[in-house]
Amino acid sequence: MLYNLIPGRQSYLNYVQNVQEGDYFLFQDEPYKILKGQVKMSSHGICAFFKAEHAFSKQILEDQFHSNGYLEIPVIQFEEYNLVGIQNDDFLSLLKSNGTIREDLKMPIYKELSNKIKMWFEDGKEIIVQIMKYLDKEEVFNARCEE
Repeated sequence: MLYNLIPGRQSYLNYVQNVQEGDYFLFQDEPYKILKGQVKMSSHGICAFFKAEHAFSKQILEDQFHSNGYLEIPVIQFEEYNLVGIQNDDFLSLLKSNGTIREDLKMPIYKELSNKIKMWFEDGKEIIVQIMKYLDKEEVFNARCEE
């Protein structure tokens, strides 16, 4: 489905009633992923209540939106790279599909994920890291081990 981007932004509008768990939306110009959503009656009519997680900081947001309103939906890019090295300063060496190396991303700030990546790397496993990008923010948000 194609949407009309908002001029000057990497986002588009969508009805609140059309978004669902797992979708992203913007709140105060920051991307959030919907973890849980439900529709309820409130003093303002029918509202959608969302529990969402900030895409980069993992901060939790709980808020309500009028079900006939709009949400701004970010255009988020996801990319995968092979991990070929971890530098002493925690920068990652990532192999791009065109054969070049990029070394401008740090290890994830979430200890559980960064520890898992380090353990797999030390064990000599092939690791695919998944990158999430929105505007000028870019971060490793997931990884998997190729057996």
